[in-house]
Amino acid sequence: MILGFLQNNLNRTPSKVGKLTQSTQLFTFLVLGLSATLFIGCAGDSGRKDSNTFFFNMNSEPNSLDPIQISQQASWWIGEQIYDGLLTLDSNMDLAPALARSWETSEDGLTWTFHLRSDARFCDDPSFADGKGRPVTAEDIRYSFERVCTPGKSSGFWIFRGKVEGADQFYKSRESGENGNPVEHVVGFTVVDDSTFTITLTTPFSPFAYTLTTPFGYIVPREAVEKYGQDFFRNPVGTGPFRMTEWEPGRQIVLVRNGNYYEQDEAGNPLPYLDSVVSSFKNDAATEFAEFQKGNLDLLTTIDPTFAGRILSEDGSKLSEEFSSYKLYSKPGMSVEYYGITLDPTTRTVKEDGRLAENVYLRRAINYGIDREKITSFVLKGQAIPAENGPIPPSTPGFTGVKGYSYNPDKAREMLDSAGYPNGDGLTPILLQVSNNQRTGSVAQAVMEDLKKLGIPVELRQTEHATHLKQADDGEVGFWRTSWLADYPHAENFMANFYGPYSKPAGPNRARYHNPKVDSLYLAAMNPALTKEGWSSLYGQMEEIVLQDAPWIFLYYSVVRHLTQPWIENYHPTPLQTFDLIRVRKNTISTS
Repeated sequence: MILGFLQNNLNRTPSKVGKLTQSTQLFTFLVLGLSATLFIGCAGDSGRKDSNTFFFNMNSEPNSLDPIQISQQASWWIGEQIYDGLLTLDSNMDLAPALARSWETSEDGLTWTFHLRSDARFCDDPSFADGKGRPVTAEDIRYSFERVCTPGKSSGFWIFRGKVEGADQFYKSRESGENGNPVEHVVGFTVVDDSTFTITLTTPFSPFAYTLTTPFGYIVPREAVEKYGQDFFRNPVGTGPFRMTEWEPGRQIVLVRNGNYYEQDEAGNPLPYLDSVVSSFKNDAATEFAEFQKGNLDLLTTIDPTFAGRILSEDGSKLSEEFSSYKLYSKPGMSVEYYGITLDPTTRTVKEDGRLAENVYLRRAINYGIDREKITSFVLKGQAIPAENGPIPPSTPGFTGVKGYSYNPDKAREMLDSAGYPNGDGLTPILLQVSNNQRTGSVAQAVMEDLKKLGIPVELRQTEHATHLKQADDGEVGFWRTSWLADYPHAENFMANFYGPYSKPAGPNRARYHNPKVDSLYLAAMNPALTKEGWSSLYGQMEEIVLQDAPWIFLYYSVVRHLTQPWIENYHPTPLQTFDLIRVRKNTISTS
């Protein structure tokens, strides 16, 4: 759903953005050895290389560090370092204990019981009476999950809506304020005792435990939410390996080791190994790349296509000789890039131009007419995989192997004939909207060139990213680019994009696609008695129907490529494009 620290007075003097005193700011500055501005300084800043601080850059600033509002990658990367949920994912993307030391499910798949660990504490923070973090209890789990089910700021209600008993009633009673007497608690959330918590579902949902690994499953203390009120989103308090000491808008976030963190390594040493983490927010690939080369950044989270030719070998599989001393991490990701088509005939955009929505043969022609191999090789420099299967990327648990669209100009022309536009005759330009991003623009230009050869004219419009996504969500554009990055590692998370009841705004189905057979197969896959092979087979049947109906124009699956400095050890990005820093070491300094 989709990232150590100073054991000194910094652990005794928690401070948040807007609340740092001048003396504390100076002390933090001196101990961490931070430069006045992350991207200003001498080349090869040896202080950064030799410090026990991990430096990296994000090309956007977090929108919020309140778990109920975490909705973009930068927020997830930072939130993952600050918070824990009941469960987490291990290096193989399998479920693993976090705040819950163990859990079990009833035979009918409706009751989930979680047994909490006894040594988990919130980080020290002024919101607590003595400034010391207290133990986590089952009441904290209920409080955190009921915040997710509260109307207003929460964007994560979907993980419980229609699944947990009483969640919908709880939400509606607070949304309408009926008689000024909202439902007190979600009846499906039960505090058995301080260390035992149960969740009761209304109907089986086989991947339910995976939804709890998303940021919406992170646990927060009531004291901090009430103390910081509207500013809790910039004053996070969690149980994770790090805690935040500074968030300077437009510049950087500083995290330091959480002295209350419960996890240890195999030798009994406390984790994390790092003293601190500093992330800047610079949306300039050239500057970021230059600072990485100087040694001022420990990590590159993206290899921009502009520099891929220098950094990578010709086929993109390994580092070039110039960059051979660095460390490359490459693995297939769990995301799919596509052009969506708004299918709802009641939307204004379909009423104005319904050619794509009403003509499945035209949609198929476009799918056959795109040379995905060329785009991934020459435009993306090998940093993607052609999307020639279904919506489920090959690296996703439950991948079905269903064959999708590959480049076939003859088949595309056949589909154009069936669509009523032989060789494109009579077909006026189709408007495609993408965000104002260089990469998406370059891909769109390549797609337009391919389609033009077939007689399919496309007009491109680039729009500011947030505006673009809102218009796609609201059905205000008919043909648009986006991607789906898995919230959790399960095939269901991709196929939910085609479940009719999840059509926007109720769920992730942006295309507003409806097919009763697909809906029936989706529900059948929820049977808790099914093996992985059983539910994967049902999703495969869904994919075959979706491919025929073509509500999406498939482009490519992601490849996760991160680059670190030679001195970074134990760094492991995930197919979800996340990372945690719990066991990361810098081998240029002593970590004993």
